[in-house]
Amino acid sequence: MIQVWDFEVEIEPAPHMLFFVYEDRPGIIGRVGTILGEHDINIATMEVGRKAAGGDALMGLTVDSPVPPDVLETVADAIDAHTIRAVTLDA
Repeated sequence: MIQVWDFEVEIEPAPHMLFFVYEDRPGIIGRVGTILGEHDINIATMEVGRKAAGGDALMGLTVDSPVPPDVLETVADAIDAHTIRAVTLDA
């Protein structure tokens, strides 16, 4: 994929994917990685796209296992994401 919503990112489709749209600011990538790591969810790839510094950004991740809804909400709350989506592709 080269575009998700209105953001340019290059991310290869995978069985388990997460997408967050949030306000671009320092520390977000680390916060997401820490929360997923605390729940034993391994990040395979991560891509971030933004239109302008300090504006909205999109983070797309592929992960090795499904992310439970409560963990998805924890991440979204921690980064003040206003759009979140977990995608599972069947093999």
